Amino acid sequence: MLARDAENPPSSQGVIFAGSSTIAGWDLKHYFAQYRTLNRGIDDSLVSDVAFYVDRLVVPFKPSTIVLYAGDNDIAYGMTPDRVAADFSALIAKIHAASPKSEILILSIRPTIARAAAWEAVRTANEKLAAMVTGDPKLQFVDLTDLLLAPDGTPARDLLADDLQHLNDDGFALVSNVVKRAVQQSEGRYWRGYNGPPGQ
Repeated sequence: MLARDAENPPSSQGVIFAGSSTIAGWDLKHYFAQYRTLNRGIDDSLVSDVAFYVDRLVVPFKPSTIVLYAGDNDIAYGMTPDRVAADFSALIAKIHAASPKSEILILSIRPTIARAAAWEAVRTANEKLAAMVTGDPKLQFVDLTDLLLAPDGTPARDLLADDLQHLNDDGFALVSNVVKRAVQQSEGRYWRGYNGPPGQ
């Protein structure tokens, strides 16, 4: 990624998606075609990994909106919800310090069948992430949980890939519609401080 950026630097003030394999597997050009997007997903990464790389892979490009998804690997590897929330807090602090104008969207950690045993910890972590955004106008929590549950409250099988962990095309299509609305709102907040997006 760093070598590619050196050869062909991404444009600034776009929408950057950063996080774990959910981000890495998201076809941003398809689902968010109206935005200048950059994918900074790293397979199997933890929240702390995203924080480690954010200074090099995200903030140098002064993104208008940063969409974050991570935390399910952390919980699966035995980290507590408090630790996940603390690592997110450190990540947000780094972004705020380096790119204070950027809007930040935190996506809720997903329910999955493969990691059903960790669901209560995931739910608690999501509650902590939702509470974290209170009072911070640059920070929003996007809760996708209800979209991804079946009527009986279990993870919806038809939205998951064969590994029962990652989203399939139907899952990505469903969550993209919600995230797109959140991005539209965050972009509106960001660009109200300017004369409008580039080219307008």
